[in-house]
Amino acid sequence: MRAHRRNRLLLSSLLLVAACAAGPSDRVRVERSDSAGVEIVFNAGGDVPLERRFERSFSIGGVDEGPASFGNIGPNGVATDAAGRIYVLDWAAFHVTVFDSAGRYLRTLGRAGGGPGEFRAPASVAVHPDGRVGVFDFGRRALVWFAADGAALDVEPVAARFGGGIIRISASGMHIPERITDWETGSMTHRLLRIGPADTVALVEGEAVQGRSLFYESCGVSITLPPLFAMELAWDARDDVAAAVAGASYVIDIYRGAQRVRSIRRSVAPRPVTEALAFAEVGDGEEWSIDGRRCVVPPKEVVEKRGYAAELPAVTAVALTPAGELWARRGTVRGEPAIVDVFSADGAYLGKLPEGAPWPVAFLPDGRLIAIEADELDVKRVVAYRMVDGSG
Repeated sequence: MRAHRRNRLLLSSLLLVAACAAGPSDRVRVERSDSAGVEIVFNAGGDVPLERRFERSFSIGGVDEGPASFGNIGPNGVATDAAGRIYVLDWAAFHVTVFDSAGRYLRTLGRAGGGPGEFRAPASVAVHPDGRVGVFDFGRRALVWFAADGAALDVEPVAARFGGGIIRISASGMHIPERITDWETGSMTHRLLRIGPADTVALVEGEAVQGRSLFYESCGVSITLPPLFAMELAWDARDDVAAAVAGASYVIDIYRGAQRVRSIRRSVAPRPVTEALAFAEVGDGEEWSIDGRRCVVPPKEVVEKRGYAAELPAVTAVALTPAGELWARRGTVRGEPAIVDVFSADGAYLGKLPEGAPWPVAFLPDGRLIAIEADELDVKRVVAYRMVDGSG
């Protein structure tokens, strides 16, 4: 026991000495401990700039017609495969458009309907390592499968109470989030499930934020929305490794299979939310389209009706890269630059990416990342970037 403790102290001392040699702004102390078989990795110290740059490769979308005329897309609507193909789900058009690794159109999968290869309400796309493409269809609560060549395959029912978001599929199973409502108490629970060949395990389980039933008088809109800055389950998975953030604190839990193996932490506290921050987040108001008519709900009405959480979560999104790194996007308010922290595979803080760095929703086999970007008219595009180490 004493030998292990001396080794941990020696490791921490060496990391501290190396950081001090790099300069006062680069001081990071990594402290490792064990808690019931889970490695706790605490990264103390301030932010350290990470010298990387991102070179734009190509862009897909933003056109009025043709295969790249898809409309609103999100992280759950983009996936890639081992051959470098890019899949973009256009739920309004009831199909998936397939592009090659240079952004050239290849084929279209699916259409509206209830048969094989057809969708009633497509919601998320994911790719199996063997090349099969699965699209979750809300209308059937099932995955609609396609072969790598685009041929329609079977429909696979999914027992999870999936409410939207990303789905990750690996050779050993599937990671999928679900929301459970207790209709007697009105409480909601979110869970991250790992569905394997033999069993289903809840990796994360916690209280979910309930939406409020609102009526915006200024626009005549009735809708259910969560409070501003409400914490949502943030997670990602690659192969059989998952990363998840379930609370406002800077705690990222890592799971291998069904076991939690590591907890990565930083000395970054959640920010208390004030009314001024809420107004900053709302900006000029919420825009709604009603029967084709554009209407903007004034900021004061939005803040009064929706309310806001007590804290701005320290981490709002995570991503696992093919190189084994963990990226964590910190909680910010509209107008503030995004802050993305990068950790090594063993949980050590490497630094923060340069301001304006793209956020990955998928990766190509050659390491290029795929991001979703919107222009000044809120037209979204799928953009590929090559990441280059600044030291090179």
